[in-house]
Amino acid sequence: MLYIIGLGIAFDLTEKSKKIINKSKVYVECYTSWLPSEKELRGIVGKDFSYADRKLMEDGGDGLVEEAKKEDIAILVPGDPLSATTHIDLLQRAKKADVKTEVIHNSSILTVVARTGLQLYKFGKTASIPFPQPSHRPDTPYKIYLENQKMKAHTLFLLDMVPAEDKYMTPAEAVNYLMELGLPSDTLCISCSRLGMDQEEIVMAKASALAQRKSGRPPFCLIIPSGLHFMEEEVLDAFRA
Repeated sequence: MLYIIGLGIAFDLTEKSKKIINKSKVYVECYTSWLPSEKELRGIVGKDFSYADRKLMEDGGDGLVEEAKKEDIAILVPGDPLSATTHIDLLQRAKKADVKTEVIHNSSILTVVARTGLQLYKFGKTASIPFPQPSHRPDTPYKIYLENQKMKAHTLFLLDMVPAEDKYMTPAEAVNYLMELGLPSDTLCISCSRLGMDQEEIVMAKASALAQRKSGRPPFCLIIPSGLHFMEEEVLDAFRA
Protein backbone atom coordinates (compact mmCIF):
# COMPACT_ATOMS: atom_id res chain seq x y z
CA MET A 1 0.00 0.00 0.00
CA LEU A 2 1.26 3.48 -0.88
CA TYR A 3 0.15 6.38 1.29
CA ILE A 4 0.82 10.03 0.45
CA ILE A 5 0.26 12.12 3.55
CA GLY A 6 0.12 15.89 3.88
CA LEU A 7 2.16 17.46 6.66
CA GLY A 8 0.20 20.68 6.31
CA ILE A 9 1.54 24.21 6.53
CA ALA A 10 2.21 23.92 10.26
CA PHE A 11 3.30 20.25 10.21
CA ASP A 12 0.33 19.10 12.25
CA LEU A 13 -0.42 15.47 11.42
CA THR A 14 -3.96 14.13 11.74
CA GLU A 15 -4.68 11.18 14.02
CA LYS A 16 -5.35 9.02 10.98
CA SER A 17 -1.97 9.98 9.53
CA LYS A 18 -0.20 9.05 12.77
CA LYS A 19 -1.77 5.56 12.76
CA ILE A 20 -0.66 5.00 9.16
CA ILE A 21 2.85 6.24 9.91
CA ASN A 22 3.18 3.87 12.87
CA LYS A 23 2.70 0.83 10.63
CA SER A 24 4.60 2.05 7.56
CA LYS A 25 8.09 2.64 6.22
CA VAL A 26 8.32 6.44 6.07
CA TYR A 27 9.82 8.86 3.56
CA VAL A 28 9.71 12.65 3.86
CA GLU A 29 9.66 14.51 0.54
CA CYS A 30 12.28 17.23 0.86
CA TYR A 31 12.41 19.35 -2.29
CA THR A 32 9.09 21.07 -2.96
CA SER A 33 8.90 23.15 0.22
CA TRP A 34 10.59 24.26 3.43
CA LEU A 35 11.08 21.66 6.18
CA PRO A 36 11.97 21.91 9.88
CA SER A 37 15.29 20.48 11.07
CA GLU A 38 15.76 16.71 11.04
CA LYS A 39 15.50 16.66 14.84
CA GLU A 40 12.20 18.59 14.77
CA LEU A 41 10.87 16.36 11.99
CA ARG A 42 11.69 13.22 13.95
CA GLY A 43 9.66 14.60 16.83
CA ILE A 44 6.74 15.32 14.49
CA VAL A 45 6.88 11.98 12.66
CA GLY A 46 7.54 9.97 15.81
CA LYS A 47 9.95 7.49 14.21
CA ASP A 48 12.93 7.22 11.90
CA PHE A 49 12.44 8.17 8.27
CA SER A 50 14.36 8.62 5.01
CA TYR A 51 14.39 11.76 2.89
CA ALA A 52 12.92 11.52 -0.61
CA ASP A 53 14.55 14.00 -2.99
CA ARG A 54 13.47 14.87 -6.52
CA LYS A 55 15.54 12.04 -8.03
CA LEU A 56 13.89 9.42 -5.83
CA MET A 57 10.35 10.79 -6.25
CA GLU A 58 10.49 11.35 -9.98
CA ASP A 59 13.26 9.28 -11.58
CA GLY A 60 13.06 6.64 -8.88
CA GLY A 61 9.30 6.71 -8.46
CA ASP A 62 8.94 3.20 -9.85
CA GLY A 63 11.22 1.98 -7.05
CA LEU A 64 8.88 3.42 -4.44
CA VAL A 65 5.96 1.73 -6.14
CA GLU A 66 7.82 -1.59 -6.11
CA GLU A 67 8.45 -1.18 -2.38
CA ALA A 68 4.75 -0.52 -1.86
CA LYS A 69 3.97 -3.93 -3.37
CA LYS A 70 5.78 -5.57 -0.46
CA GLU A 71 5.00 -3.30 2.51
CA ASP A 72 3.15 -0.17 3.52
CA ILE A 73 5.00 2.94 2.36
CA ALA A 74 4.09 6.41 3.67
CA ILE A 75 5.42 9.47 1.88
CA LEU A 76 5.03 12.65 3.91
CA VAL A 77 4.69 15.85 1.91
CA PRO A 78 4.86 19.46 3.19
CA GLY A 79 1.49 21.18 2.74
CA ASP A 80 -1.11 19.22 0.81
CA PRO A 81 0.06 16.08 -1.05
CA LEU A 82 -1.50 16.91 -4.40
CA SER A 83 -0.39 20.54 -4.71
CA ALA A 84 2.63 19.33 -6.70
CA THR A 85 2.17 17.38 -9.95
CA THR A 86 5.09 15.13 -8.92
CA HIS A 87 2.88 13.36 -6.44
CA ILE A 88 -0.01 12.95 -8.87
CA ASP A 89 2.44 11.28 -11.24
CA LEU A 90 3.48 8.88 -8.48
CA LEU A 91 -0.16 7.94 -7.86
CA GLN A 92 -0.58 7.22 -11.58
CA ARG A 93 2.49 4.96 -11.56
CA ALA A 94 1.08 3.06 -8.60
CA LYS A 95 -2.28 2.68 -10.30
CA LYS A 96 -0.66 1.19 -13.42
CA ALA A 97 1.24 -1.24 -11.20
CA ASP A 98 -1.96 -2.28 -9.37
CA VAL A 99 -0.70 -0.88 -6.08
CA LYS A 100 -3.39 0.44 -3.76
CA THR A 101 -3.04 4.08 -2.73
CA GLU A 102 -4.53 6.51 -0.27
CA VAL A 103 -4.08 10.27 0.04
CA ILE A 104 -4.45 12.09 3.36
CA HIS A 105 -4.98 15.80 2.69
CA ASN A 106 -3.85 18.74 4.82
CA SER A 107 -3.54 22.53 4.69
CA SER A 108 -1.81 24.15 1.69
CA ILE A 109 -0.37 27.54 0.79
CA LEU A 110 -3.13 27.67 -1.84
CA THR A 111 -5.70 28.01 0.95
CA VAL A 112 -3.67 29.55 3.80
CA VAL A 113 -3.23 32.74 1.73
CA ALA A 114 -6.72 33.58 2.98
CA ARG A 115 -5.00 34.71 6.20
CA THR A 116 -4.22 37.94 4.34
CA GLY A 117 -7.94 38.67 4.18
CA LEU A 118 -8.09 38.10 0.42
CA GLN A 119 -10.98 35.99 -0.78
CA LEU A 120 -9.84 32.67 -2.24
CA TYR A 121 -12.33 32.60 -5.09
CA LYS A 122 -10.84 35.86 -6.38
CA PHE A 123 -7.38 34.39 -7.01
CA GLY A 124 -6.39 33.78 -10.61
CA LYS A 125 -3.69 31.52 -12.00
CA THR A 126 -0.76 30.85 -9.66
CA ALA A 127 2.69 31.82 -10.92
CA SER A 128 6.14 30.55 -9.95
CA ILE A 129 9.23 32.77 -9.92
CA PRO A 130 12.52 30.89 -10.46
CA PHE A 131 15.96 31.91 -9.32
CA PRO A 132 17.29 34.02 -12.23
CA GLN A 133 20.08 32.52 -14.31
CA PRO A 134 22.25 34.32 -16.90
CA SER A 135 20.63 32.31 -19.69
CA HIS A 136 17.23 31.77 -18.08
CA ARG A 137 15.10 34.74 -16.99
CA PRO A 138 11.55 33.75 -18.02
CA ASP A 139 8.88 36.44 -18.21
CA THR A 140 6.06 33.92 -17.66
CA PRO A 141 5.37 35.06 -14.05
CA TYR A 142 4.79 38.64 -15.20
CA LYS A 143 2.60 37.52 -18.11
CA ILE A 144 0.45 35.49 -15.72
CA TYR A 145 0.14 38.53 -13.47
CA LEU A 146 -1.02 40.69 -16.40
CA GLU A 147 -3.60 38.06 -17.40
CA ASN A 148 -4.93 37.96 -13.84
CA GLN A 149 -5.06 41.76 -13.69
CA LYS A 150 -7.31 41.83 -16.76
CA MET A 151 -9.77 39.64 -14.82
CA LYS A 152 -9.30 41.69 -11.61
CA ALA A 153 -7.95 38.52 -10.01
CA HIS A 154 -5.31 38.29 -7.28
CA THR A 155 -1.97 36.70 -8.18
CA LEU A 156 -0.13 34.30 -5.87
CA PHE A 157 3.57 33.92 -6.66
CA LEU A 158 5.31 30.79 -5.40
CA LEU A 159 8.98 31.59 -4.91
CA ASP A 160 11.84 29.30 -5.89
CA MET A 161 13.71 27.34 -3.24
CA VAL A 162 16.44 24.74 -2.84
CA PRO A 163 15.81 23.37 0.67
CA ALA A 164 18.86 21.08 0.56
CA GLU A 165 21.04 24.20 0.25
CA ASP A 166 18.91 26.31 2.63
CA LYS A 167 18.31 28.67 -0.29
CA TYR A 168 14.99 30.51 -0.52
CA MET A 169 13.97 33.35 -2.82
CA THR A 170 12.74 36.25 -0.69
CA PRO A 171 9.76 38.50 -1.50
CA ALA A 172 12.22 41.37 -2.06
CA GLU A 173 14.09 39.33 -4.69
CA ALA A 174 10.79 38.35 -6.31
CA VAL A 175 9.58 41.96 -6.48
CA ASN A 176 12.88 43.08 -8.01
CA TYR A 177 12.55 40.31 -10.59
CA LEU A 178 9.03 41.46 -11.49
CA MET A 179 10.04 45.13 -11.68
CA GLU A 180 12.80 44.20 -14.11
CA LEU A 181 10.09 42.61 -16.26
CA GLY A 182 7.94 45.76 -16.16
CA LEU A 183 6.00 45.80 -12.88
CA PRO A 184 5.33 49.47 -11.92
CA SER A 185 7.18 50.43 -8.74
CA ASP A 186 3.99 51.81 -7.13
CA THR A 187 2.13 48.47 -7.40
CA LEU A 188 0.73 47.31 -4.05
CA CYS A 189 2.22 43.93 -3.12
CA ILE A 190 1.87 41.61 -0.13
CA SER A 191 4.96 39.95 1.30
CA CYS A 192 4.27 36.77 3.28
CA SER A 193 6.60 34.82 5.56
CA ARG A 194 5.66 31.58 7.34
CA LEU A 195 1.94 31.86 6.64
CA GLY A 196 -0.08 29.77 9.08
CA MET A 197 2.98 29.10 11.24
CA ASP A 198 4.76 30.57 14.24
CA GLN A 199 6.42 33.93 13.49
CA GLU A 200 3.99 34.60 10.64
CA GLU A 201 4.57 37.93 8.93
CA ILE A 202 2.32 39.70 6.41
CA VAL A 203 3.30 43.11 5.04
CA MET A 204 1.59 45.18 2.34
CA ALA A 205 3.51 47.99 0.64
CA LYS A 206 4.41 49.41 -2.73
CA ALA A 207 6.72 47.26 -4.83
CA SER A 208 9.57 49.77 -4.51
CA ALA A 209 9.41 49.58 -0.71
CA LEU A 210 9.14 45.78 -0.53
CA ALA A 211 12.08 45.48 -2.92
CA GLN A 212 14.25 47.00 -0.19
CA ARG A 213 12.68 45.24 2.78
CA LYS A 214 14.18 42.33 4.66
CA SER A 215 11.67 39.53 5.20
CA GLY A 216 11.26 37.19 8.14
CA ARG A 217 11.98 33.47 8.01
CA PRO A 218 11.07 31.10 5.16
CA PRO A 219 8.96 29.81 3.59
CA PHE A 220 7.94 32.90 1.62
CA CYS A 221 5.39 33.86 -0.99
CA LEU A 222 4.31 37.07 -2.71
CA ILE A 223 0.82 38.24 -3.60
CA ILE A 224 -0.29 41.08 -5.85
CA PRO A 225 -3.97 41.85 -5.21
CA SER A 226 -6.43 43.21 -7.74
CA GLY A 227 -10.01 44.50 -7.68
CA LEU A 228 -10.19 44.59 -3.89
CA HIS A 229 -13.54 44.25 -2.14
CA PHE A 230 -14.06 46.73 0.71
CA MET A 231 -13.84 43.87 3.26
CA GLU A 232 -10.50 42.78 1.78
CA GLU A 233 -9.26 46.36 1.98
CA GLU A 234 -10.31 46.57 5.62
CA VAL A 235 -8.32 43.45 6.59
CA LEU A 236 -5.29 44.35 4.46
CA ASP A 237 -5.11 47.81 5.98
CA ALA A 238 -3.79 46.23 9.17
CA PHE A 239 -0.79 44.88 7.23
CA ARG A 240 0.10 48.14 5.51
CA ALA A 241 3.73 49.14 6.09
